[in-house]
Amino acid sequence: MGSGSEPWLRARRATRPDRGLEAITLRGTSLSPFSALLHGPTAIGEETMLAIYIPSFKDLHIDHLVLDFNGTLARDGRLLDGVKERVLALANDLTVHVLTADTFGNVARELGDLPCTVTVIPKEDEAGAKLACINALGCTGVVSIGNGQNDALMLENAALGICVIQEEGCSKAALLAADVVTTSVMDALDLIIHPLRLVATLRS
Repeated sequence: MGSGSEPWLRARRATRPDRGLEAITLRGTSLSPFSALLHGPTAIGEETMLAIYIPSFKDLHIDHLVLDFNGTLARDGRLLDGVKERVLALANDLTVHVLTADTFGNVARELGDLPCTVTVIPKEDEAGAKLACINALGCTGVVSIGNGQNDALMLENAALGICVIQEEGCSKAALLAADVVTTSVMDALDLIIHPLRLVATLRS
């Protein structure tokens, strides 16, 4: 990119001092309880950040990527092809969180070797639990991706919400709550990996 040719884009890596948030990062089969987002034993020391300026939209300073599992990263409980590589790439810049009711009981196996925090949320109020999660992380530093009715609140309240329409479809509420809509989670993740695409979609 030539100097000054596109001054509205500032996509960069940055570090931020510890803000006191605690969480559990899972690389094995254990699952964190929802309360681990606030009271987990492993404190995050120095965080990475992705900053993107989008004209007439907002200046994004993203620390956390929050993902729905079934219907978004997975189909029938199985991780979709191409997700693993993208999550690994994004984990260099962001703290990755996966929220799920674990309907099929296999999220630990599917995500066990990925650098992400997995939180199993109660089936009774998935929407409320997901919203509480991004509130705990700090909504202004979150990009969220999902497709379901129970994702709508986190899509609406995150700094950037991306709705995906795949084999399971998406709910009307999720569609209307999102800032961007894609037809695959790979495309959604690629918008963050290649932020010029995101800028092209959202700038006015």
